[in-house]
Amino acid sequence: MLFKFSDYQNEKKFDFLYEGKPLSNYNCELSQKVLKETSDEIVTESIYTYEFGIKAVRKTTFYPKADSVCLELTLKNVSEKRTGILSRISDFADTFEFEQSTKTKTGYMISEDNIKLFTYQGSTLRHDEFLPAYRYLYDGFEEEIDNRTGRSSDGYMPYFNINQCDRGVIVAVGWSGNWKVLLKSDGKNVDFSSGISGAEFYMEPEESLKMSSVLLTFYDNGYQEGQNKFRNLMKYRVSVIGHVKDPEETPFSLLLWGAMPSENQIKRIKTVNNNELGLNYVWMDAGWYGYSTQRCINEHEGDWWQNTGSWVVNKNCHPDGLLEVSSEIKKARMKFLLWVEPERVIKGSDFTVSHPEWCIDVDKNWDTVLVDYSNPDVLDGIFEIISELIETLEISCYRQDFNVDPLRFWQSKEGEGRHCITQIKHINSLYSLWDRLLERFPDLIIDNCASGGRRLDFELMSRAVAVTRSDYQCGFNPDEMTFQNHTAGSMALLPYLGTYAGFPEWKLTKYNTRSTFAPLYSLKSMTYDNWDIPSEKVMKELKNVCDEYKEIRKYYFGDFYNLIMPWVTEGSWGIGQENRTTPDETVWACWQFNRKEKGDGMILAFRRKKSPYEVCNVSLHDLDPNANYEFSDKDTGEKFIKSGCELMSGGLSLSIENTEESKLLIFRKTDN
Repeated sequence: MLFKFSDYQNEKKFDFLYEGKPLSNYNCELSQKVLKETSDEIVTESIYTYEFGIKAVRKTTFYPKADSVCLELTLKNVSEKRTGILSRISDFADTFEFEQSTKTKTGYMISEDNIKLFTYQGSTLRHDEFLPAYRYLYDGFEEEIDNRTGRSSDGYMPYFNINQCDRGVIVAVGWSGNWKVLLKSDGKNVDFSSGISGAEFYMEPEESLKMSSVLLTFYDNGYQEGQNKFRNLMKYRVSVIGHVKDPEETPFSLLLWGAMPSENQIKRIKTVNNNELGLNYVWMDAGWYGYSTQRCINEHEGDWWQNTGSWVVNKNCHPDGLLEVSSEIKKARMKFLLWVEPERVIKGSDFTVSHPEWCIDVDKNWDTVLVDYSNPDVLDGIFEIISELIETLEISCYRQDFNVDPLRFWQSKEGEGRHCITQIKHINSLYSLWDRLLERFPDLIIDNCASGGRRLDFELMSRAVAVTRSDYQCGFNPDEMTFQNHTAGSMALLPYLGTYAGFPEWKLTKYNTRSTFAPLYSLKSMTYDNWDIPSEKVMKELKNVCDEYKEIRKYYFGDFYNLIMPWVTEGSWGIGQENRTTPDETVWACWQFNRKEKGDGMILAFRRKKSPYEVCNVSLHDLDPNANYEFSDKDTGEKFIKSGCELMSGGLSLSIENTEESKLLIFRKTDN
């Protein structure tokens, strides 16, 4: 597959009907300019001015060293009157050319040279979140895919890998609401279009709408190498965190329940500091705000939730307004992470009383309302609320949650001929809010949460990290296999995702703690007011966990390879059927994290609960075939040396004697 910059610089790659007619029916003036040009990045702007008064502004960002391009589209009504109806809007449309696939006869296995589409399970509180599925893009294939509820990775992740053998293109859809993707194939060419699901509207005079974007990465050296190419693009070029000199400055946190009294929070912070666990953040979760007088010991008890929208510190549990807690965090040489939910509020809270006109209420019998970000006054109001909290409490990481499906709220406000306008303006304001916060507080990290990982599109992930990639981890009985599956799926695409672990009822074995490790990590063993501070014995165990994590954390930001796929494929027969992947307890999970530029990395393997296999051989990826690598077993202390050529040819044998045990190997290039 040949990637040409000129294809994206000189072609608009978008389409819509105006008053039911194609754009080719209308006169258009085109102007172009280069906004930026370096060896790493070329940014151009193309403005298409149509005779009916709409300017379509296409911003194109090329990443030459990554064979990647980002396309953004903004529509502006520059006339003095209301436009006609825009319909069948494709914010991006292109055809990807492959080799002709081998025709498949009924009853025969499908040839491996057929084009595949890989999709990824969204965050839905399941064991198989983030795992891939694939379908064959045969001659005559046509399908529309969208997410479900108005949150971008609820259902499907907005990432698509179109692959034929070693070649392919990864297409990420940048929209934090309801997106759609339409694919058609003739077995050689794949037509791909994307946009905002259901968008059909007229535009008011001077109205400007940022539409969905796409990020494309082309590859020709294999499926996993393609994923790493995209992962590195996100890490180094797209994400604002890529400008942090050391990615380990991202949160490694002590998680505390917000309604826990300040004095008890301070005791836990001192305990962590005195035991030298090495955490760099204190994460204060929900419940710190409002006026509740009840003892809300965890999220399942008390009336703390009724105060969502009253963004003042609850003086009943924090008499000094959290200033002592903030001071203690600084004394411990840690930083403050604070949870807020400024898009969903509860009726009767300060926000709904002060500004009822800023809220969308769809059910008089339901306590939840949506903050109407499509109202231009809301953005300034929310920005000032968040800014004041950041400045007063010296917040270093702002965690924004979003625990409601917004689609029906948006739809309730739509007028005739204005389908999706409320949604578009909400999402545009959300981007503006985060951009303004990052501009005002340059060192701020934003933590993107939406009932876990339900808004992991690249637009939000370019501005944020996700300290918790899934709310599956919120349960009191999380299982190791699910953590492993989530890592196997999510790490293949996004670099700045996190988990937490350390539940009181968990034994802190290497198998379960290593299963929970991720680039961002939090301890939950002191979270709630009804949990005692761990005993001296448990604190020593926690310190061992933290010490090991700190030693290997740097490798999680390297390239990621699944050496053994910890799932089985369902439905592998059948043209047109989705070949889903499902967790399998009989199969090992095994990963390589590789820092090629530093010549080191790690192997992390898990023998699962029902696995009959004590030994397996694996092939490593992207090593120097002419170099030797020294391995160190972190459990036994054993050291051995193997050549890169041997390691990439199935020459690494891993042995785990018992089920529910793990193996951690650190490797580095050596001159020996």
